[in-house]
Amino acid sequence: MTSPEFAAAGNLMFWGFNRVELVCAALVATGLMVLNNLSSGFGKQSRTAIILSLVLLAIALIDTYALTPQMSALGMQLNLFDFTAEIPTGMNLLHQGYFALEAVKLAVGGTLLSFCYQHQA
Repeated sequence: MTSPEFAAAGNLMFWGFNRVELVCAALVATGLMVLNNLSSGFGKQSRTAIILSLVLLAIALIDTYALTPQMSALGMQLNLFDFTAEIPTGMNLLHQGYFALEAVKLAVGGTLLSFCYQHQA
């Protein structure tokens, strides 16, 4: 983490994962909307499932276009002659926000999977 290339490598890794996450969240939202229009959907839970899928998409957008660029900007080493790499003070707050959104995303995804499981049964 003290390497000057760490922030650039992390940015590249999160760039790829966040884009895949955006595509998956968009597919989930689109699939639930199609399922709702073609059949009875999840019944009373259809509107809730669509809203939850849009929450997943919103979280992916926040991660991709707000938090990850901010974390990368804070972590970039722009002075080639300064070899003391310290973790910026705002980085911990951004990490906490990112992981809080990931926890919300995990809970919402589990809820959507339980809706699908109940619909299949």
